[in-house]
Amino acid sequence: MLFTSIKQYSDINSHMDIKKFIFIVEKILPDFVFNTGSLEENPFTFPEVQTLLDGIIVGGHRVSDEQQIYDLRSSWEYLFELVKKDDFQLNKETFNNINIKVAINEALVSGKFRDSQVRIGGTDYIPPKAEELDLSY
Repeated sequence: MLFTSIKQYSDINSHMDIKKFIFIVEKILPDFVFNTGSLEENPFTFPEVQTLLDGIIVGGHRVSDEQQIYDLRSSWEYLFELVKKDDFQLNKETFNNINIKVAINEALVSGKFRDSQVRIGGTDYIPPKAEELDLSY
C-alpha cells in the first residue's frame, strides 16, 4: 500500500503557524505554477505567469495554455483552503478533488483514477497498473 495512514498538516509540521505557512507559499505560488506548467510544456514564461496571476491578460498565447495556468492556481487555492481549515488529508478523495481542479479542461475524465495503462516518455519507469491504483489508498 502506498499510503498506510492519514496525516493532517498539523501532524507533519505543527511548529509552523498555518497562516504563516500559507502566506509564504502564496508568495512563491507563481513559481510553483510556472514549474508545473513547464512540465506540461506550457509556453508561458515565468514573468508572464506572474502577470496572468496578477489579473493582467497576456497576449500571444493560446487560451488553453492560459486556462492551464488558471487551473493550476485553482488546485493550489483548493489545497490552501483544506490546510487553513485543518481538513487536509492525504487520501483518495483529496487526490481526486485536486485532480478535478488540475485536469478539468485537459483530460476526458478528471477527478478519478485512470482506467488504462500509461507510459512516461523519456524514462524506463512504468507507472502502476490502473487496477492497482485503488490499492494505493
